[in-house]
Amino acid sequence: MKSFHLTHYKVYRPEFAGLKVGLLSDVHFSTQVSDAKLQSIVDFFKKRQPDYLILPGDLFDSNESLDDPAEAERLLHWLKQLGRVAPLLYSLGNHEFLRATGQKHPHWYYEFNFDFFQRIIKLPNVHVLNDVSYEDKKLYAFGLTQDRDYYDFEFTHEGTGYLHPGQENKSALLKLFSAHKDKIHDLPKDKLKFAVIHSPVYLQDKDIRAKLKEFDFVISGHMHNGVVPPIFNELIPNQKGIIAPAKRFLPTTTRNTYKAYADQLIVLGPVTTFHKCSGVVHYLNALYPTYLAMLEFTKEQKYARKPYIGRKYLSK
Repeated sequence: MKSFHLTHYKVYRPEFAGLKVGLLSDVHFSTQVSDAKLQSIVDFFKKRQPDYLILPGDLFDSNESLDDPAEAERLLHWLKQLGRVAPLLYSLGNHEFLRATGQKHPHWYYEFNFDFFQRIIKLPNVHVLNDVSYEDKKLYAFGLTQDRDYYDFEFTHEGTGYLHPGQENKSALLKLFSAHKDKIHDLPKDKLKFAVIHSPVYLQDKDIRAKLKEFDFVISGHMHNGVVPPIFNELIPNQKGIIAPAKRFLPTTTRNTYKAYADQLIVLGPVTTFHKCSGVVHYLNALYPTYLAMLEFTKEQKYARKPYIGRKYLSK
């Protein structure tokens, strides 16, 4: 497994010096995600000993990935392992609400597996932030679930095709913030504050940023790094990608945007770039790394003006 390790160092209040937060997104668990890959992720974080782990959605590929009881148990076992490393703060993406049928020409259907999430909630040290918050002595995190109205995929009884473009809805997102205003305003000033929101499409919009101004960081995924090949990801370091999940070409806000001291948004690359439902395209995963990140806090003066961003590829 090749993994891409992105570490951010940021000066913060002295009481948080040494604090580490592990980040991962878009696992898209299915039969194509091997035990070896899952164990490598656990080992990666065990070695770095984060104080928290944050996962902003698309834990599994779609609901049929859990139909086999053995597969459901395999995913639950992995989550339990992560919970042993550090508190796992997991918010929901769009794939948690999907079922795909058909192999050659998959169609999406809306579905939420309530029973499976009840099993996740019972795991020790695993916190499902489905429009709820997590708080302890050092950290406050709120996971906002962007719902069916937000993704606006026009689901019908006949399903919607894999290449259906979909459309994300800013107005629906603003309504969600209004519905949960008690979780995004008057936040504790003495704690690190994270908003965990799967899709970053509107998170740089000025109206949306105004809603999130009390948070120190906004953690998202969803964009799969714009499926930009690793070599170009290094040579052309900007936010643009090749294609977005809704099949829009040359989208923005697809790659990691954290470049300056005051930046708030972190857009994570995926654990699995091409999910199983993409058909034969998923074989291209062999060419793409697994993206894992660490957010680390330091009080050393050499990081006072801008963060040091360390990138390196690891083979395992």
